[in-house]
Amino acid sequence: MNRSLWGGALIGALVGCSGAERGEEGAGASARWARDARAPVGGVALDNDALRPESAFVVLNEVVAESPEGDAVELLNRTDSPIDLSGYFVTDDPEGARQRAVLPAGTVVGARAFLVLPVGAATTGFGLGSAEAFALVSPDGDVVDQTDWAEGAAPAGRSWGRSPDGLGAFTTLARATLGTTNAASALPATPDAGPVADAAVSPPPPPAQNPLIINEVVAEGGATGDWIELHNPSDEDALLDGLYLTDDFAGAPNKAALPQGWTVPSRGWLVVPIEDATLGFKLSSDEEISLVDSEGRRIDGTDWAEGDAPPGAAWGRWPNHTGAFQTLRPPTPAAPNRNDRPTPLVINEVVAAGTPDDVVELYNGTFEDIDLLGYAVSDDPESDPMLSTLGDSLIVPARGFALLVVTDETVGFKLGSAEGFSLSDSAGTLVDSTRWAEGQSPPGGAWARDPDGTGAFRTVATSTLGAQNAP
Repeated sequence: MNRSLWGGALIGALVGCSGAERGEEGAGASARWARDARAPVGGVALDNDALRPESAFVVLNEVVAESPEGDAVELLNRTDSPIDLSGYFVTDDPEGARQRAVLPAGTVVGARAFLVLPVGAATTGFGLGSAEAFALVSPDGDVVDQTDWAEGAAPAGRSWGRSPDGLGAFTTLARATLGTTNAASALPATPDAGPVADAAVSPPPPPAQNPLIINEVVAEGGATGDWIELHNPSDEDALLDGLYLTDDFAGAPNKAALPQGWTVPSRGWLVVPIEDATLGFKLSSDEEISLVDSEGRRIDGTDWAEGDAPPGAAWGRWPNHTGAFQTLRPPTPAAPNRNDRPTPLVINEVVAAGTPDDVVELYNGTFEDIDLLGYAVSDDPESDPMLSTLGDSLIVPARGFALLVVTDETVGFKLGSAEGFSLSDSAGTLVDSTRWAEGQSPPGGAWARDPDGTGAFRTVATSTLGAQNAP
């Protein structure tokens, strides 16, 4: 693992002191980042006498890649207190090497302020390419925020940044503005592109200084209805008196007043049903939603296209609270967002030489039900994987379990205490197989994956057919 420790004069640049405050030894390449690295957003940067150790509300805000003056990443603290990032990591490989470079002691993002991090061989041990990724990672290895960009998305003279600052999705910006408010998007807006893109053509009133964010949206919610989740990152409860929701920010910003007395608790969530009866509109599969203050200023908002918020899924921020909006599964009203990834259909648990019957548990890690009619099973995976074709429907529900009873009557064979089992689809493609030795599927126990769906097989003392495997 290649870790770089940032130190020396660079620490002065990170906490935002001027070149004169650092002295002559601090002057140089890092000085250009220090000049406005503590520029406040909607307020004055605070002193560092009450630092918050957590980074739940720091976001990546702007990226400059392949710049002649040096690559850099701008962070933004959306809270009213300074946040200490000492011991956090940055990386250009969030999937494979999250701890590429550690931030030194004294790395602080001021209240509602920007912090510009130089990225290069002398600071992080890596630079940023024209098609790249970047992430901020907690000391525990959790991704706080991340972004990636394709070739041409961060060209020379421009940057890859959020529009609007701190809340919007990443896009190509008209120019780099490290340490100050991001420039408008360089991309042309479309008539139905939603509030973020439309802002580049007809800017709305300045964003309201309100801590509330829209964290999750469910559109076409079926029996549960449409809803949005608001999150309050501040240390005080937030009243919704005088605030509005709208699905047409450009044309009707004050479309629906929120009920008097509704409150979003400190560091908590509030789920707001979106119903014709209460607000006068519902959410569709291609839609927008904005939270607006009494003066028509947009506090937060998002828009989504067809397929972004399908039934059974949500349109939410990932990472939770801080990231850009994306399709998330499952919906998590009034709870931290989740981003479960589909895993394939697998053999999950085997009870062999069972009493009275042998049983194989299957787990479907996808988001669609799977019917095993026409699939084939075998106790001789290597020589005859298509030994027995299932002639009846057996549904393995999405993200759920199904039990296949293995007897001479059901599939034409039983399972021994030292045996194998395989499942193949109707085209003869192997789906999954496993093999166990004598004693690995004992009476009362099972041969099972740990964890369910993805882990390796091992012996468990207690069978849990149809439920999560025992640890």
